[in-house]
Amino acid sequence: MTYAFLALSYLLGATPTSYWVGKAFHGIDLREHGSGNLGATNALRVLGWKSALPVVLIDTVKGFVPVWLFADLAGADFAWTLAY
Repeated sequence: MTYAFLALSYLLGATPTSYWVGKAFHGIDLREHGSGNLGATNALRVLGWKSALPVVLIDTVKGFVPVWLFADLAGADFAWTLAY
């Protein structure tokens, strides 16, 4: 079960939120604009704050979900999970 949570955590974290937002709402590939990075800073510079804000929020949730939810489902203590 732990390996399934690791795989799901990887897939969740590897989801390119800024790429999807850029393609869906602006029709551009962020890898070809600005710094070429798919991070929130490049999304802010190229797409503007209205598109960068959801990217930051979703990326934050993507980092928090594996720590909080998957650790709880695996039976690990949340405090110890944060310590690692």
